[in-house]
This record gives sequence, C-alpha cells and structure tokens, in this order.
Amino acid sequence: MRRPIQGRVAARTVAAICLTMMTACSSDEPSRQAPSEPSATTATVTEPSATGSAAAAPLTTEAEVKKVVGKLKTGGRGQLVRQIVPVIDTWWEAAYVGGTWPRTTFGDAFPGFTQGATKEAKRDKDLLSNADIGATTTAVTATKRDVRLDVIAPSGRVAGVTARIALDFEATGDQSHKVSVRGRVFLTRKAGAWRIFGYDVRKAVK
Repeated sequence: MRRPIQGRVAARTVAAICLTMMTACSSDEPSRQAPSEPSATTATVTEPSATGSAAAAPLTTEAEVKKVVGKLKTGGRGQLVRQIVPVIDTWWEAAYVGGTWPRTTFGDAFPGFTQGATKEAKRDKDLLSNADIGATTTAVTATKRDVRLDVIAPSGRVAGVTARIALDFEATGDQSHKVSVRGRVFLTRKAGAWRIFGYDVRKAVK
C-alpha cells in the first residue's frame, strides 16, 4: 500500500485482487487473457453539475467500456456501464460537486466504497473530496465527467473492473479554483453490488 506522495497523489488497494489488463487474477478463479472485444459501448448518465444559489444545466457523464480481458456476453458492455457509472457518480456528487457549500464536513463523502476503502479514503480526504477547499467554496460547477472501464471477465464472468476517471470542475467563492481529478478506481462485487475497494488518484487545484 503506497502512501500519498507530496500530498497530491493517493494510491490505496485494500483487497487481494490483481487488476492489470495484461495479467489478471482473482482469489477464487484462475485468470486467462483473451483479446479485447473490437467494439465499445458508450453511454451517458445525467447528473447535477452545479451547487449553490443557482444550478446550471446538467452535465452528462461520458462512459464506455474500453478493454476486456476475457469475454462479455451480448449486451454486457452496456449493462456494466449502467451498473458501474452510478457508483462513481454518487461518489463525485458526495465528495466534489454536490451538496451544500460552503462546508467542512466530508465524513459521508465516500458512498459505494468498501469499509476498508472508506477508512483509507477518509485519511486521503483532501484528495478524494473537497475537504481542502470546502470552507471557502460557495458553488461548484462540473465541466468534465468521463469514465473509461477496463474489465476482467475470465470464463465470461466479470471478476473486476478498473475505472479510469477524469473529473474537472470549477469551485467559486472567497477563493476560486479550477480542479482536476484523474486516476483509477478499482471495483469488485460485494454483497451483490459493485463497490470501490481501491484507488490511485491525483488531484490538481489551480
């Protein structure tokens, strides 16, 4: 487990699952690599993009499946997008672009995280939420929401997903900032639902 680097990068994994797209492994099933499916399914999910006294028009989250190790069933790409993207969007809304501003409390900013990942995320809250700028922010407007999914599906069964994320937003108030969040979050099924169990995220505040 790597610690934050210079306060602007956070990388944590809290489950024994290898999620690289060249080699894949899970604790209960041997992995095998297969060519990615040639086509990609895209989808958009509409989420609120601004908070404060007045909200702007909604911004859509652009999402698609990019790489598949193994094989997905027919229609599996679109289904996976519809399952995974709301998990990420819910985190973004709770942590970065939703809610009431200004605020200094971000203890509930990580819905959809596993218990272990939530514990680690709270330690990295300045990176994984607006805890660092929330006190001086009166409104947040998202300008980019992008998710690209890399999937491990040995024997046609989805074992894990890496979501490559790109979120940009403008935070205005006593101090105004342009913020960029980039990196990867790692998801697995837990109790019948997709959950974020690890992350490798960087945040830039200008």
